[in-house]
Amino acid sequence: MDELSKEWTELNPMETFNKISEGPVDANILSSLALSDCWFIRQAVAYHPNTQPEVLTKLSTDDHYLVRSSVAINGNTTKEVINSLKNDSHEIVIDYAKDYRDDFLRLVKQQNEFFAVRHPGIWSWPSSWCRLRKIVLNTIKEKDPDFTTTHGI
Repeated sequence: MDELSKEWTELNPMETFNKISEGPVDANILSSLALSDCWFIRQAVAYHPNTQPEVLTKLSTDDHYLVRSSVAINGNTTKEVINSLKNDSHEIVIDYAKDYRDDFLRLVKQQNEFFAVRHPGIWSWPSSWCRLRKIVLNTIKEKDPDFTTTHGI
């Protein structure tokens, strides 16, 4: 990965994933984290609202379908990339690119407006991130039952 501060390099993959999900992350850090060997870190980067379009373009060809599906629902993804994802090899990516993108973005916008109005000055992820995080953690635990013990979750 590119140069990351000690604050990031000392984290294990699950801690990195959690830190990305906890709040704002600088676009340059997200760009570096997009090169991670861990698909769930790349997915968190693909989903993050500060991820730049050029990084999302690179992640749109990622080997893992959950990374590509997160690219499909990120509001910073270009229309060209969305159109290419509509022809993806995985059905979920195609569905996200075709059918769910507008509804998902509308939901995120509504939830962000809710937090801005009712909790001014408090940065919060929409509940959709919480659902995505649960999906990722469950997928990891299914593939590697020892992951929970190894990473303390």
